Amino acid sequence: MCSSNEITVRAKYSDEKLDAFLKENGFIELNRYYFTDVFLIPSEIDISNNNVRDILKKAVLLREAKGITSNKNSKKITFKQKNINEDGEIISQSAIKCSIDSIEDAKKLFCAIGYKEIMKINEIHSTYEKDHFKLIVKKNIDNNYTLIEAEINEYYKTIDELKKKIYEVEECVDLTDFFIKKAEIELQRIRDMGDTK
Repeated sequence: MCSSNEITVRAKYSDEKLDAFLKENGFIELNRYYFTDVFLIPSEIDISNNNVRDILKKAVLLREAKGITSNKNSKKITFKQKNINEDGEIISQSAIKCSIDSIEDAKKLFCAIGYKEIMKINEIHSTYEKDHFKLIVKKNIDNNYTLIEAEINEYYKTIDELKKKIYEVEECVDLTDFFIKKAEIELQRIRDMGDTK
């Protein structure tokens, strides 16, 4: 099990403007990937009658990453555990990950033991770095919004240190929420549309 923590904010700029802004401010683009995340939950959970966060606590994630600027590709099963305070801030989180050969075969296995797919999120991830501070720009392909994530590392070891670094690029980000979660956005959108399974 690996432990980590992160902050995620919403980008204010379009992709092209955001890319130009980051590069003008000393960030170097390291790599770019296509990401597909498939979320599965136990079949008995009714997503229309449960709290979004409570539903996602039980979700298993099937993740595929395909390199755009590199040949690196991976497929994994992931289960995330998050400790969230009453203000909605993530205090800590950890993940259990297992490499797999096929997303479709993993999905069939989970469906056979009583899970169902609730959503699929397709993104392009672009990683930028400046002074050991990494930003992952996550463009949602299907619903046209962009989130920016920063994870703690050996140089920036706390959420407060990450927040200070994010303030250095405040022109391009919305600082009203440091703990936006794409899965919560998408699941709420599905519920609002009445497209519950």
